[in-house]
Amino acid sequence: MIRRPPPIAGVWLGASWRELRDRLGDPLRGENRSRTEAELFYDGLSAVLSDDRVVELSLSLGDDSCTGIPSTRAQVLAAHGEPDEKMIEAELEGWVYEGADFDAIFLFAPPGSPVAEEVVFRTHTHEIDEES
Repeated sequence: MIRRPPPIAGVWLGASWRELRDRLGDPLRGENRSRTEAELFYDGLSAVLSDDRVVELSLSLGDDSCTGIPSTRAQVLAAHGEPDEKMIEAELEGWVYEGADFDAIFLFAPPGSPVAEEVVFRTHTHEIDEES
């Protein structure tokens, strides 16, 4: 079990827009998802803001900034045990670990790949808009 998601590039889940910008600067690009939600893209990571708070952080595990985050199946299993849920959708396999108020999702592409392509930390209060 993951007790608390680690900071990604010094940014914690729940950080404000100001804290995110102070830490990472201006994003390379941004996409509005709704009136109160936007996804900001930086080099190797993205952050979803909802009502001025970071509710999701995604990190490419091929990036050098991910030191300390397990990326192979063996490393993830050794660090966190069996996932709470496994899912496969099209060309993507996800291992979901549920924390106290967040989920950690290791994404493998294609399914069965020995190394995770990305890790996503998402607060439980953040619902994905299926219409987007």
